[in-house]
Amino acid sequence: MQVYLAVQDEERNTVIVRKREFNRWWRGQLAGEERLVNHAGQWVLPGGGLAPDEPPVQAAIRRFGDETAVDLSGLVDSATIQESLGYVLVTIRPAPVLKIVAAINLHVSPNPAYPMVPSCMRVRDWEIQSAKLVEVCELGEYLGVPQRVSEKVRQANHGTKLYSQLIDWYAEMARELLQDAQ
Repeated sequence: MQVYLAVQDEERNTVIVRKREFNRWWRGQLAGEERLVNHAGQWVLPGGGLAPDEPPVQAAIRRFGDETAVDLSGLVDSATIQESLGYVLVTIRPAPVLKIVAAINLHVSPNPAYPMVPSCMRVRDWEIQSAKLVEVCELGEYLGVPQRVSEKVRQANHGTKLYSQLIDWYAEMARELLQDAQ
């Protein structure tokens, strides 16, 4: 089961992130070789695997922190949960989204002295290239919409598990968030 986190302000503007294509920084350390990132180059909501017996809200906040080095644990009381087939969508609202986007972009930028690692060493899994804020009515223009990727990604996809690059459920999440806002 996967868990994803939608962070929104009172107007439901939503933090989304664009995945990097490749990365060598996993579990807080430099890996031996570069790996293709799941959902390479796509706009997504941060998230990942839900550990057995882990509450979805805590898992979503943990995964968000692993990928962004932004601690949202103080916002747990404002969380809602939507379960779907194959994933759980956790929404935190209201949140200081402009500060969160700025922090993510700072944390996930390449370290100027050593560009193979993120600027913030608290980023455990350097899967995110950038973050932006999108109005909830525009989520469908980003989530689940294939983005242009490099030739290197297209070639690497031939040897990867198909599901690691599927983005269909992000479109479903965009529809769920829009419906929830209406």
